[in-house]
Amino acid sequence: MEIINKFKFYFLGFLIIANILAYQIVFEIISQNQLKVYALNVGQGEANLITYKNLNILIDAGPNYKTANLLDRFIPIYNRKLDLVFISHPNSDHYGGISEILKRYQIRALILNGVEEDSQGFKDFLSLVSQNNIPIVYARRGENINFDNLNIFVLWPTNSLPINTKLKTKELNDSSLVLFLDYFDFEALFTGDISSKVENLLISDLPGVDFLQVAHHGSKNSTSLNFLEKTKPLVAVIPVGNNSYGFPTQEVLANLEKINSQIFTTLKDKTIQLIIKDNTLKINKLDL
Repeated sequence: MEIINKFKFYFLGFLIIANILAYQIVFEIISQNQLKVYALNVGQGEANLITYKNLNILIDAGPNYKTANLLDRFIPIYNRKLDLVFISHPNSDHYGGISEILKRYQIRALILNGVEEDSQGFKDFLSLVSQNNIPIVYARRGENINFDNLNIFVLWPTNSLPINTKLKTKELNDSSLVLFLDYFDFEALFTGDISSKVENLLISDLPGVDFLQVAHHGSKNSTSLNFLEKTKPLVAVIPVGNNSYGFPTQEVLANLEKINSQIFTTLKDKTIQLIIKDNTLKINKLDL
């Protein structure tokens, strides 16, 4: 009798798990024709997840384990892979989460800006990538990635920045990958930690955008009014946590208010989810 009861218990558990997986699969099939963009609440750092059909793309990995925990919430258990991971530049608050991510996810390709940073943390990061046999691509302006109706264009840096160059710490921010995402009528801009200096170099080529990842956590040295008047983001998300730098600064918040952007910060609003389907944009604040 005890054996039969144990069998019933395990069989019931199997049915529950099977039902959950079946629900997830059906939900994913229903959701295939929508693009989702997440600005993840990872503390004082940055991580953005893009999901479309069976494709998972991560733009920056945050500073620690929090990124992997959030990925688990948005990527179904049967699809634990990241097709592309962009690391905008070698600052630990943008790549530090990779070690925990690799414990749970397969990374199919890593896209870097090709700049070396002389710290043990970055050396450990590259060593971990090598141990996991992850292909590395160094991106430069003019390159683009296409998947069905989803396009990601690299806007920065240019070929004038040599691959494997070493920069001083204060120069790393302006080497950030700048990515432009296009999906039907939805356009998004991911700016890493660039300053207004780089913004001014890009401004003539930029259209208006629906979503802006505000550069450098809301630093006063980025997100100039000129840049915002050209891009006119409907939604602006500032990736920021508790910090001693005064981020986001009042200057940046004032600039965003002047162009009537809908402003979110991951510190206050937590994870922000954008759902784009049938030319409509829905914004959700997730308490995660």
